[in-house]
Amino acid sequence: MRESSEKNIKLRPFLLRGVPFAWQDVRIMKILRENYSGKKLTTAVAIYQSFTELASAAGRSQGKHVSQFPAYIKTIAKMSGKSETTIRRYSKEFKKLRILSWERRKKGKMNLSNLWKLLAYSCQNNDTTSSQNNDLNPFGQNNEREKEEDVRKFLNNKRRFKNFRDNDGFHSLKDILQKYKN
Repeated sequence: MRESSEKNIKLRPFLLRGVPFAWQDVRIMKILRENYSGKKLTTAVAIYQSFTELASAAGRSQGKHVSQFPAYIKTIAKMSGKSETTIRRYSKEFKKLRILSWERRKKGKMNLSNLWKLLAYSCQNNDTTSSQNNDLNPFGQNNEREKEEDVRKFLNNKRRFKNFRDNDGFHSLKDILQKYKN
């Protein structure tokens, strides 16, 4: 009995060429898991999966991988099983998380589908400004002011070390620490 059931199992193809496939960045999924929990996480994943499926479908029609694709909110709502209002709300949240952007398009007075873009992962995506503030830091970890301050500290320490190195002879640990502090 076991042999017959093993014979009926078909293995997945190793190559994905020609096979429908929706790519999801694991780092983006981690951002979703860190920012949502419970039913909100389920909703966020369903909506993001709909975005990735639409991007994949747009790419198949163009014969390449794309991150930008046109789609109506109504289409995304239908694919994810959520309301249009929920799609709008989560789209705004995804924009704050820097994983999605979009452009509203019109032709004259007629509304066209939005042009959605799945954004590439950035190390700035999930850095918050403080533990009390959940708004994302617009500068990320390494803003210009911090870089200038780090360079200034480095040069200052380098000058102190050079002055210390120029002295001959042995010094007590107390003298070394006192000279370094000044």
